[in-house]
Amino acid sequence: MKSKLEKISVLEGLSERKRVELASLVHDLRSRRFLHKTASLVSKVADGAHQNHESDFEKILGQLDSLAATIPLVGRTSEGFNRPGWERNLTKLRKDIQRASTRWLKLLRRLIPQYKKWLLAIHPQPFDPEIDSTIRLHKFFRNDCGLPAKETEVRVAKIGNSILGWKVPFRERYEGDERWKGSTTIRQRVARSAKRKKLES
Repeated sequence: MKSKLEKISVLEGLSERKRVELASLVHDLRSRRFLHKTASLVSKVADGAHQNHESDFEKILGQLDSLAATIPLVGRTSEGFNRPGWERNLTKLRKDIQRASTRWLKLLRRLIPQYKKWLLAIHPQPFDPEIDSTIRLHKFFRNDCGLPAKETEVRVAKIGNSILGWKVPFRERYEGDERWKGSTTIRQRVARSAKRKKLES
């Protein structure tokens, strides 16, 4: 992780101990992001398992029914066509698919909630992980390392974009004028978090 942080130039001016702390923090934030994405996906599958997957199976069965409806027509135009045999096999296939879909949906509905419960137990994430990560990184650079506010915004944005999958605009320099440096998005996230905490207290 330290090598990745070195490549995006966010370690300058930090002691070796702070560099190790930052690497550990970013590793933890990346793990939390993965868990959050997984939890969101599992929740989506669990909430939509019945409707979505059942509709997929119904679509397949509907296609089989459409095919079955054409069998008499094919039987009248094809020599040697064994219509009863086709109907028996197609009917059997339809029943097999219907039974398999029912078993699969029952298994899905039992296993997905169990996995979701386990996942949420190890990863209670009530807020957007991007906000949480922003606040923790900002606190590290600004409070723990004593970096200037605008430099802190730049480093937080760099880590977020390069390692945590963000797409946050920032300006690292503008013809040497520090007034244009920083990230409005990071600044707004920190301000909103502070406002929310103030309202909750």
